[in-house]
Amino acid sequence: MVNKKEIDILQSLLKIYKEMYLSKELFNKNNLKYTPEEVENVINNLSVEQKPTSQRNQNVIRESILSIVTADEVKTFYLENLSYDHSDSKSKEECLKNISVDELKYLYSILYSSPVRKTIRKIDLLDLIEKYFDSIDRAFSMKP
Repeated sequence: MVNKKEIDILQSLLKIYKEMYLSKELFNKNNLKYTPEEVENVINNLSVEQKPTSQRNQNVIRESILSIVTADEVKTFYLENLSYDHSDSKSKEECLKNISVDELKYLYSILYSSPVRKTIRKIDLLDLIEKYFDSIDRAFSMKP
């Protein structure tokens, strides 16, 4: 499989190849036996083949979650969909089966201004969202 970085490298090499091809008499004929158009077609075919596979691996964020834009809406969603029995360890895992990492990252981005790590786990994201609301509730309980 060809990833995006590899495609970028190939595009850069294509640019150099095109420039060299213009003055091909300076180089060995065997090194520049393909036209720039042929090389470009091969590279474009590689990038076209890559797109469907990358889309298949991406998690799509549901419209119902994308419609959430405020912290209050996140709290409502959290209370309705991400609540679980804290005394039962398996209930947290069951709760996490209904939501993707990308959806949790989206909810996290609404609550926090700092970016989330790319390799964060779902359970860690849920813990961070819980801590956010627990901290707010604790602050309100201290208010005189």
